[in-house]
Amino acid sequence: MAEKYQIEGQSRDVVFVGWEDATSLEQPDPVRVGVQGVDGSIWLRIGEKRQRVVVARGEGGTWVWHAGRARWVEDANGQRKQRKAKALPGAITPPMPATVVRIMVELGDEVEKGQGLVVVAAMKMETTLTAPHKGVVDAINTEVGATVKPGDILVDVKKAAEEAPEGEG
Repeated sequence: MAEKYQIEGQSRDVVFVGWEDATSLEQPDPVRVGVQGVDGSIWLRIGEKRQRVVVARGEGGTWVWHAGRARWVEDANGQRKQRKAKALPGAITPPMPATVVRIMVELGDEVEKGQGLVVVAAMKMETTLTAPHKGVVDAINTEVGATVKPGDILVDVKKAAEEAPEGEG
């Protein structure tokens, strides 16, 4: 059964098939995408083009890493449980079990929104965790080489006074 996907800006019918049965994007719909599991990863094949996809199950859905980007896919019921870090807007937590590769800040550093704070690696892929807002590094709760999981607060960023809502600071 074909499913609709956006491929290179066009809506295309796609059928997932065995590795050897893949076709190229130039062929008419449905595009036949070969799928193969190797060493905990999923490989997709469209014609001769091969791409690695990494998936990790989470509460209420699945993280999908593909083409250098992480995407959250919610379960069919559309409900995602909030992790404890959601209640702490300055808390930096990994999206999946990982190993800390690099800590890019020190206690007391002033950081800008989007600035890289910690690099973690999972399944041979590195992810940079960034500051959710402008502020000051209030705590570093990890070290290089540590094994961490979702919900572990690696770095806490205290919101800058000029951005803090009234009553906070």
